[in-house]
Amino acid sequence: PPKPTFLLSAPSLPTSTRFAMRRLTRRFKSDSFRHPTSHRILFDVQKTIEHGFPHRPTALAFDDALKLLCVGTKHGDLRIHGRPGVVYTGIHDEDTAVLQILPNGTKHQIVTLCLDSLIYLWELSDRQKPNLRIVNRYRLASASSFGGAKAISVCCLPKDSPVLYVGTESGNLYTLLLEDFKLKE
Repeated sequence: PPKPTFLLSAPSLPTSTRFAMRRLTRRFKSDSFRHPTSHRILFDVQKTIEHGFPHRPTALAFDDALKLLCVGTKHGDLRIHGRPGVVYTGIHDEDTAVLQILPNGTKHQIVTLCLDSLIYLWELSDRQKPNLRIVNRYRLASASSFGGAKAISVCCLPKDSPVLYVGTESGNLYTLLLEDFKLKE
């Protein structure tokens, strides 16, 4: 009787390399990228770094005090560029466009307004390890996602002010305290 033959996907590679590749492809199968026309897995590609200008920017601001350029994107990313090699990256909770960025350089804070009428307060900390984190978030009581009576349309942060002025689609103006993110009566 004839002996069965086995077809190997990469016959030119040594046996130990083929088994190692097979283990890697099983381990990273959900994260790996396969070319649509390839029949065999010959490589794995994984996203490791981000570089360059952000994709689809929707908001831009410059902080004079800290000399930082803040860029918000359509997908809710916040990138802050400083001196060469200094980049902070933050992601909003929801996947919505950033409409406005308001830096408050004296306190190392940044306020962002998103399309879903959420206002975020970010803090830059560089004590031990450079970090950008969300400190607080705020939404008006009956603000709907797109175009309601209390949908936030614009924000204003005067220089060295403890309050944020919030304007709505209906023409109302509210004052928001930055310390605790509550409306001022």
